[in-house]
Amino acid sequence: MENKIFKINTETDKYLYRWITLKNKISWTVLIIFALFFLYMIYMPFVMHLISKYYLSPELNNFAADYTKNISNDMERLETLFKWQRNQFKAIYGYTNLDVLPFLWHNKYNLRICMRTDRDNDPSWTFLSKCGACGESALLYGELVKAAGFNVKIIKDSGEDHSWVEVYINNTWKPIDPSWEGGFNTTRNSLGYQRNVSYIYAITSTSLHEVLTEIYTNKTGKLIINLNRSIEDPNIILLSKSLDANRETGAICEWNDNSCTLSIGERDYILLVYGGGIIKKYEKKEFSIKTGEIVNLYFNPEKIYFPVCSKNKICATIILFFFTFLMWIMTGLFLGIIKHIPKKSANRNLNRQNS
Repeated sequence: MENKIFKINTETDKYLYRWITLKNKISWTVLIIFALFFLYMIYMPFVMHLISKYYLSPELNNFAADYTKNISNDMERLETLFKWQRNQFKAIYGYTNLDVLPFLWHNKYNLRICMRTDRDNDPSWTFLSKCGACGESALLYGELVKAAGFNVKIIKDSGEDHSWVEVYINNTWKPIDPSWEGGFNTTRNSLGYQRNVSYIYAITSTSLHEVLTEIYTNKTGKLIINLNRSIEDPNIILLSKSLDANRETGAICEWNDNSCTLSIGERDYILLVYGGGIIKKYEKKEFSIKTGEIVNLYFNPEKIYFPVCSKNKICATIILFFFTFLMWIMTGLFLGIIKHIPKKSANRNLNRQNS
């Protein structure tokens, strides 16, 4: 009888030991995964911002000035920087969604990390990685020529998912598209009249929103947005039904007596008008516009609006903290469940063998 009891206890101890070992491995694995996720989502942008501000930005500015210091002709300086970027920059449009995950690639085993931080004001990481899509390409080239002493605008046709730059030279604004080989000798006509256009605007050094749609193309119509009643802080979201998705155009309304007018390119659109106090309300409509056409739309926002705040950094941070906190709770519940599994299983085996 004693030998039997000794044997049962030994098998039970082995069973418990195996479960405890497995539980510890699972626990540490889950904790490490969530810790890395938390560090990546919260601290990585902050660390990258510090690296950009104190190391990469000065290096970028010094490089642009030194690389063109022996060239006296302004047009040659612009072309020299254009050729350097074309030779060094890796276009990865269509490879992956940089808004979600970083993209790894190598050029002759030179590993680089493409990661989107803030395309509107942080070209330093793009200068380091030398890869990205047209937005990163335009931002990097704009920063290079600005460091070389030129005035620059970043031009966006967000509804058609494209960006380029304009550089002030010889008393005029010269468009340059660094995302393709012939982009240095392009013109406003070739960029506007030979491609789809929805709403073109410029971001200047003072963050001024300058509308340029009618300068780039004559294939435009007038959209007149009317509010049936006054609402607090009215806003719009204009989506272009282009390419493979409905893309936000970046259009901004200047309201005048519950009405505003936009000049937009010939295409199909979705328009959302919203406003109000703490609880905002909206109304959404789809429409098409042709060249020379005037479209009047009337809105009476009644539905409660829950904005997706991925572009609002404060809102996105709050959601991220909530999501991380929820994941930690789920992890704790999971670990609590597997903690009791070996005890219950061991007791069940012990009772079965004793019987």
